[in-house]
Amino acid sequence: TEPWVAEIDPHSRQLGMIKNVFVGFEYQLASDMKIDVNYNGGFGSNLHDPNGAQVNQFPFSKYQPLLLSNNQDTYVHDAASAQAAGVPYPYAGWAQTATNALRPYPQTTLYGGGIKVANAPVGRSGYNALTVEVTKRAKNGLAMDMSYTSNRSTGNVGNAMIDWGGWGGGNNIQDPGLYNDKKNWGVPLTSQWVKGYVTYQLPVGRGQRFLSGANRLVDEAVGGWGIGAIVSYGNGGNVWAMGANSWYDGWSGQGGAVWANVKSGANFKNTFKKWNPTWQPSQGPDPNSLMFDPTIFSAPPVGQLGNSPKYFSNWRGWSVPGENASITKKFRVTGSERIATSLRADIFNPFNRHSWDFGNINMWDQGNFGHVQGVYGNRTMQLAARLQF
Repeated sequence: TEPWVAEIDPHSRQLGMIKNVFVGFEYQLASDMKIDVNYNGGFGSNLHDPNGAQVNQFPFSKYQPLLLSNNQDTYVHDAASAQAAGVPYPYAGWAQTATNALRPYPQTTLYGGGIKVANAPVGRSGYNALTVEVTKRAKNGLAMDMSYTSNRSTGNVGNAMIDWGGWGGGNNIQDPGLYNDKKNWGVPLTSQWVKGYVTYQLPVGRGQRFLSGANRLVDEAVGGWGIGAIVSYGNGGNVWAMGANSWYDGWSGQGGAVWANVKSGANFKNTFKKWNPTWQPSQGPDPNSLMFDPTIFSAPPVGQLGNSPKYFSNWRGWSVPGENASITKKFRVTGSERIATSLRADIFNPFNRHSWDFGNINMWDQGNFGHVQGVYGNRTMQLAARLQF
């Protein structure tokens, strides 16, 4: 087993709280159509999140001198060696690295472990959304439900209510000591979505607007057709912090990432043109498959943290379009009112849209860094027959 000390946060019995706010109004546009405008808000506090309870973490200001003097891994076993490394000596008999001498509870590190905290109520979240929805009941063959949503998410924990949190490597904590500082939560995550469905029964055939007097053969051919579509369009999510190809012993392993430095005035324009599956890093950068300019990122100097924001306000991932379509044909069974048959064709991704991988965000992999390395998504179809009796 790992030599970690488990700690139950003294406030663990403090229940998390989520306040939900909903305000909306509905207006009838026609006998078969209405519009809804709604505001939906959710605000969480005291949310249990062990990642935020860094009870054995030290501030970076104390750790930085060790990095600059290259003493972070220096073995400390007595007062003299501690003084030479520039750290306090915890107590007689203690022996570990100079980094661990900085911890509030250095005794927990004697066997290479630390402190794992359970149920710390330190998380906070916020969600605001405006939704406009237009609904039309089936009349004259047409039915529809379409909505537009604009949402905004904040906080230091994940939020299940937002459609798309962001793109990137998940390097969401650089300095664990600033977990509860609002100034370090990053810009709000925002997204906009249009979603809905439309169905339409073609007004052709017996009893319909067109060819209502058609004979049985013509009616079987042109009557009973219906079409439908489900659509979803969303803008790309905010890109997360770019992790640097750096690792600080005793810091990164305790939850603190090292973010990249971002060049001043960097241009995040998407430069991707096409995917080149035969390209190899040994050939040099491929301008066609580069999604972003990798030269705008660099590792911070040793002993420093990067200036990358937690989330980029001016850099987003791929947009998220999606369509599915269907075509149906109903048949009448002569001489029976109780038996009906139908055929249905479903087309998923009818425009054969491709979804590209995000550009490689691993600065350790300099040859591929910034390049799109994969694609997914293709058109598929299925046919179904139904007998109803």
